[in-house]
Parts: sequence; C-alpha cells; structure tokens
Amino acid sequence: MIKLSTKTLLTPIFIQKQNGSKDDYFVHYINWLDRIQLREEFAEAEMIQNEAHKYANNQEIKVKILEENFETLNYNNEWLELHSQERLTRQYTDYRVLELTAKACHQILNDEEVTEIGDFLFGIELWLEYSLGILALNAWQLPHSLVYAIISDINLHEKEYKGKLIYRRRIVQTAGRCAMTLISRGETQKESDLLSMVHH
Repeated sequence: MIKLSTKTLLTPIFIQKQNGSKDDYFVHYINWLDRIQLREEFAEAEMIQNEAHKYANNQEIKVKILEENFETLNYNNEWLELHSQERLTRQYTDYRVLELTAKACHQILNDEEVTEIGDFLFGIELWLEYSLGILALNAWQLPHSLVYAIISDINLHEKEYKGKLIYRRRIVQTAGRCAMTLISRGETQKESDLLSMVHH
C-alpha cells in the first residue's frame, strides 16, 4: 500500500470539492480521523485540525466582509449576497466542526468547544454518515444527556438506519465511546442504560 503524505492528501481535497459531494468530501476526513484515532497518530490529527482551522477562518473572514458591505448593497443584489452569506456561514460551520473533531482526537476540548459541537449536533435533522461520524468521534467528550437524547431520537427512526452498516457502526461507536467515559466516572447505571439503547 502506498502511503501518501498528509500534505499530498490535504491540498487538493481542501482546495476544491469538484469530484464529489460535500458529504463525500467531509466523510473522507471523518473516516481518516477515525483511523487516526484508532492508531493514535495524533500528529496527523493535528495537521487536519490546523488545515481545517485555516479554511474555517477564511470562510469567517468572507462572511464578515459581506456583513460589512451589506449596507451598500442595492436591492437587486441583496438576495444574491444573502445567499452567499448563508453558504459561507455553512462552509465555516463545516470546517469549524471538522477542526474541533480533529482536535478532539488528540486533545480534550474546552467547554466552549464542546458546546459548539453540541449545538451543531443538536441542529441535525437527518443523520447521515458525516454527522454520525462527527457524533461518534466526539461522543467521549459530549455530555451524556446529549448523547442519550440523540440516540433516543435516532432509535425513533430506526428503520432508516437498520439497513446501513456504516450508520449502525457509528451509532454503536457513539454509545461505546460515551459509555467508556461514564465507566471511568463510575456512572455504571448510565453506561448500562446507554448501551442497552443500541443493543439491538
């Protein structure tokens, strides 16, 4: 197997997502972070974190420029500029969440960062591979109540996830990682309740 350098992998994918959907693009990084976490190759996680940070900052600067110039826009361009601002804000959020997830692979997140991840996850309406990957990689640092609520919600829509192995795997990973944290705190009843939710 050929081992490519992180720089070789990051540059073309981060610059432009021409050959795939947004989900394919971010799922690639979530899967990569999952392997990094298993192998405990924290230098690679830090490189992804730093690269995502650059792109998140770039998107944030673009949003601020749009906001500053909003007053001078004429009526005809207003819709286009609002659409651009919304798109840039979504891109910022995606890169920021990727940055924090990469950081969570090698460092403990602070309370503000955990809240940021929690807010992102709480806003998910349809759980797909990318969002489930974010949840699984961050589960050990998230509040038990949030993980419990999300898995409860996912269980209400069980038939949508039943036939997809990667979805089931991510859900079980989430519960397992959160359960490990609960065990380390001596909260075995909460751990047992959480694991029983994903037993099937």
